[in-house]
Amino acid sequence: MGSSPTLTTMTYQEAYDLALKSKWIATPCFVGESCWCNIITPETPIFFGVDNDEVQIVSSGAINKQLAEHIVKVHNQSLESK
Repeated sequence: MGSSPTLTTMTYQEAYDLALKSKWIATPCFVGESCWCNIITPETPIFFGVDNDEVQIVSSGAINKQLAEHIVKVHNQSLESK
């Protein structure tokens, strides 16, 4: 019998370093479309820590939809120009 693979957990810093190299998306917060704010997350979810917390670049209640979309656009364009 073979041994089971060992799962590794990313640290907070490793997860955020990866997030900075990943494309982002802006989405409505948990309230939905009727809310004024948006969150920014990596397009592909990134998890860290023993509790598998998900990386959020900007959490709910912090910025409005227009600003979130602008930040995502600028970030993603910066990845394409590298």
